[in-house]
Amino acid sequence: MRFGRGMGREIDWMLLSYFLWERVMQDVIVNAQDVCFRDDLGEETKADIAQMFDEYLLEGGDNITAAYEASARLVI
Repeated sequence: MRFGRGMGREIDWMLLSYFLWERVMQDVIVNAQDVCFRDDLGEETKADIAQMFDEYLLEGGDNITAAYEASARLVI
């Protein structure tokens, strides 16, 4: 991760990790809502959304990768 390089600032990895994982959870919620609760989407569209989201989770999408990388820097 390159957050803050050259800016002369200390990175709050706890805060950054929180917001990155929050983003991952937002993705989970939106995809679940689209698949489970949206009556305006057809079954094929819902299946496509579910498939794309499954791949996102399995392959470690950008948001997930960034969240793991930030979390790895935490000293607990």
